[in-house]
Amino acid sequence: MLKNLNIGTRLALGFGAVIALLAVIMTVAISRLAHLDYEISLIADDRYPKVTQANDVIDNINIIAGSMRNALLVSSPDAVQAEIKRIDEARGIDRKEHTS
Repeated sequence: MLKNLNIGTRLALGFGAVIALLAVIMTVAISRLAHLDYEISLIADDRYPKVTQANDVIDNINIIAGSMRNALLVSSPDAVQAEIKRIDEARGIDRKEHTS
């Protein structure tokens, strides 16, 4: 079938096929880039803030645990009060609210 066509027509068909494949590849690439943009936005705007908040909670739990241990181990009332204040700060509690 292609043997009956002259060289100009065969070249035009080949070039048209390459252009069609390029259009398909471009469409798939744009679609995948849009999906990638959605995934990156999801990570940056939703998941990363949650991870940093969870890490802050873990850090505060570690501070509270260490301060509770220290408050039980020290003998000075001032040192105990300092550790309790540190616990309240890690919990985000204002001392005036706590005592009222």
